Amino acid sequence: MLKKLGQFTLSILVVSLYSNITSFANNKPLTEAEFKATKLPYSVMAYSNKYAHEYGLDASKAIKLPKGLEAIKLTLSKSFSKGYGPYASKWDYNCTAELYVDKSLNLYWPGDHAKVDKVDDRGLQKSQISTAQLEKKGKYWVPGPYASMLYDAYDKTVKADLASVKLSFFGCGYIPSRYTAAKDGLAIWLEKKGGYNYAVIGQGEREISSKDFYVFKLPQNLVNSYLPYARMAAN
Repeated sequence: MLKKLGQFTLSILVVSLYSNITSFANNKPLTEAEFKATKLPYSVMAYSNKYAHEYGLDASKAIKLPKGLEAIKLTLSKSFSKGYGPYASKWDYNCTAELYVDKSLNLYWPGDHAKVDKVDDRGLQKSQISTAQLEKKGKYWVPGPYASMLYDAYDKTVKADLASVKLSFFGCGYIPSRYTAAKDGLAIWLEKKGGYNYAVIGQGEREISSKDFYVFKLPQNLVNSYLPYARMAAN
């Protein structure tokens, strides 16, 4: 069952345990002892009723996700960086997101490939993480605090109608809700094919507009179960 979980898409707030996970339903802060006792990688997921039935998952835990998003997994992991010269070797925390999306979406893909395990052009400003408290500007929405995410990998061959996108934060501290109230929630933005190139030199100050992106507001329970760990990793 755990092997299948990495291949399906989610559409309900389902906190799936890939490791020993405690659910912090009210975004309760973790103690340092609780954080250190957490087995990594730590992942939380949400999936749809459709995919629960298709993959034999618990349908009672499925929820409705934003249109086009079939599943979402947030993961905290740790990796070792070997030092050189004046830089010491160290362990780093990694915060990542994996989305399973409807393949009919007109998404930006780094490179014209069916599957890429390691993206070279990681698509700066092609994906964003923002608070879910959006502001209306004309007929489109702009985010409040936001930070870019980078494409790590993608797979357009998961199923006939399904693709996956793996993203990473620049660091676990680059999560807008770290600076706002937990109730503000989080949203992930994936750029549409042919959208404005926000990474162009001299255009970094341009406001991100929802006309160029698919905006997926994340289930609040998923956010509540992940943010305490990401925040501790950022400290």
